[in-house]
Amino acid sequence: MSRRPPRLARWIISAVTERNERPWLVADLDELYQTRVSRSGGWHADVWYCQQVVRSIAPLVGRRLQPGRPSFNSTNPCQRLTAMRSSRRNSVRRSTIFATRFDG
Repeated sequence: MSRRPPRLARWIISAVTERNERPWLVADLDELYQTRVSRSGGWHADVWYCQQVVRSIAPLVGRRLQPGRPSFNSTNPCQRLTAMRSSRRNSVRRSTIFATRFDG
C-alpha cells in the first residue's frame, strides 16, 4: 500500500487552487510525493509536501484575486481559446520587454 500525502496539506492546496486547475495540480503534487517517498522515506516526503503547499498558497491566492485575469471556468471553447491567446500574447510581451531591458 502506498503512503498518502498529509491530509491537511492536501486539503489546503485543494482549497486555494482554482477548480479547473485543481485535478492536475494535486495529481502532479501527489505523483512527486510518491517519488519522494520511494527515494527519501515517508517523513521527508511529508515535510517536502507541506513545504510545497506553504510556498504555493500566496501565489495561488494572488493569482485568483488578479483583476482582469482571464477565467477558464467557461465551457465555451471560443472563450477559452481567446483567453489562452490573450495570456500567450501578454507573456510574450513581458518576456520581450524583459529581454530588451538587459540588452541595452
